[in-house]
Amino acid sequence: MKKYLKYLIFLSVLFPSISFGAGIFTVDNVVVSGTSNESSGASLFVKGINTSSSSTPFAVNDSDGKTLIALEGDGYFKKGRARHAYGGFQWQNETIVVSGASSWAKVTNATGTLWTGLEADGMTLSGDTMYITKTADYVGIASITYSGLNGKDFVFRLYNATKSRQEGYVIGASTTSTSNYVNVALPLYMEAEAGDAYIIQVTCVTDGSDPIVRNAIFWIKYLHE
Repeated sequence: MKKYLKYLIFLSVLFPSISFGAGIFTVDNVVVSGTSNESSGASLFVKGINTSSSSTPFAVNDSDGKTLIALEGDGYFKKGRARHAYGGFQWQNETIVVSGASSWAKVTNATGTLWTGLEADGMTLSGDTMYITKTADYVGIASITYSGLNGKDFVFRLYNATKSRQEGYVIGASTTSTSNYVNVALPLYMEAEAGDAYIIQVTCVTDGSDPIVRNAIFWIKYLHE
């Protein structure tokens, strides 16, 4: 708390238009330029409205007027843009060819259009490959439904194709027949650099049997730098 109060006092001295009192934080159209330790030209635009009737009493916007973070009139914080992705596929009958026991194969189809990206910001999905545009750590999950011959053990993993490395742990389950579906939920943790390409891979540790993927859902979101 002391550290927080010191920070508030520092702000009030640095920017006289910021005032604190009776639990009220008031900012009157303060513009702080060149405050970023990244490339030059960065600016912070703060918009404040100290009225109980305002729907957005506090907001931080970028130079284009887009909301970065805001406090709404009902007391909820609203976050602006956040790097994320969501998508998957459904009602498929796609056989993934595994060339041999413990040989990994990309979960895709012949045209690289198996996975569909329904929404994405800060990353792109192309050719059944996820490309990261901003260096950071990301988390998420991929849930995959598939089938296969009886008694076959299939395992899935997240693979960084740019760095040629597995990220996180594998997860798998045994199939009972080509007409019975099984499901795995693969937690995703990505220590990504800008430009890294990620794919989902599968293998059969029993022999070279091929799984048939049916449905899948994934989501990925930014965690920290």
